[in-house]
Amino acid sequence: SNKYGQLCVDTGGEDISTPTMLDINDQVAASVMAIKESSFILYEDGTVSGCGRNNVGQLGDGTFADSALSSVKLDDPAVRLFGGPRAQSVFFVMDDKSIWGTGLNDRGQLGVGNTQNRNLPTRVEFDDQLQIDLLSVSAGHAVAVGTTATADEGADSTLYGLGEQ
Repeated sequence: SNKYGQLCVDTGGEDISTPTMLDINDQVAASVMAIKESSFILYEDGTVSGCGRNNVGQLGDGTFADSALSSVKLDDPAVRLFGGPRAQSVFFVMDDKSIWGTGLNDRGQLGVGNTQNRNLPTRVEFDDQLQIDLLSVSAGHAVAVGTTATADEGADSTLYGLGEQ
């Protein structure tokens, strides 16, 4: 399905049934990720494009308009993407290891302190000493596994829940 432009090709909502090359303006894709009705491309330079459904701000471009290809508004280079196939939220790991989330937040699943949807990436305030290793997102919640390194005791792994309890 390309109903919302989630395949990053502007077909006017027509489905695509054969492999189709994307026009990404000579950028080099480092990774891709698909969530419920949106897709994301992380480029080697740390910029990110979003495609598809944007009804709750999940493309992170400052709008709520669906798009076949838009730029996620990030202040710093991203190095990793986290999401989930049933999610309408996405998380970006930045070069400084901080985590930023955008999209559906009606149950607090972005972990930003309230339940307002976000159409711009917003920082998730994890402990500064924590490095998030894994983050999985669902429709109503997210879970994260992080590692805290201490000089005396080595590394300690912690599980975090975000969203509806």
